[in-house]
Amino acid sequence: MTDPIEAEELRDYFANRSFRSDIFVRGKAVLSDIRLREQAEHIHLWGNPSVSFKQVVELEHATVTRSDAYHQPLFDRLRRSEMTLAELFDAPELAGVDIDGVLKLLRLSIAVGETSIRYGAVQPRASADRLNAVLLSRVERGEIWSALASPRLGGGAGVGTLDLLMMASLHEKVDRKKALGKDMDELTARVVRSLAVTGLQLRVGDVEVAPGDITKRMSHIFEDSGKTLIAHSVERGFWAAQKTASR
Repeated sequence: MTDPIEAEELRDYFANRSFRSDIFVRGKAVLSDIRLREQAEHIHLWGNPSVSFKQVVELEHATVTRSDAYHQPLFDRLRRSEMTLAELFDAPELAGVDIDGVLKLLRLSIAVGETSIRYGAVQPRASADRLNAVLLSRVERGEIWSALASPRLGGGAGVGTLDLLMMASLHEKVDRKKALGKDMDELTARVVRSLAVTGLQLRVGDVEVAPGDITKRMSHIFEDSGKTLIAHSVERGFWAAQKTASR
């Protein structure tokens, strides 16, 4: 094959990639430290609360053992609060590490899913909320999507189909956490109906759930994972955190 664009596209299909995680640049212009610090003011970073720190991490083509004293402090610092890359360069936890060293630590942390990144300020929610409402309504009607819009991430982020169906059933609830209790039958029925429309089979582990057990299984999934899914959706920026009335 001689066409490099077609070759890369085929590579994506064979690797089953929804989003590219690599970027190729020819003849890049290297930023000076001053220009890099200027751009670093606009790059926002925060830790993924659903990921725990591991000394040994798996990448797409390699296993890496982290042995120095800076990976864990970086992980802990970004878990505490969002910060800019410029602030990270000056963080006391990374004192003594030069700019290139911080970037190397950060690239690995991003690659293993510990750290999220966004360029620029968080965008207004209105347009993303409208888009997500449409996507969630359509997935219930059998249109399979693999991502939702996230103002916090500044783009789209992947979401599994079952999570999308569960989110669709919860989307319009004024208090989603309370709905997991008082509206459980409705939530479960909507997902079961959506599974039938999409033609998808519910699987738990490697075992396909029998049709007569799907409702019971879905109820258990909501009970076990519903609050985690809501928290994850808020953290990723798919939903805004809901305000609950004080008593």
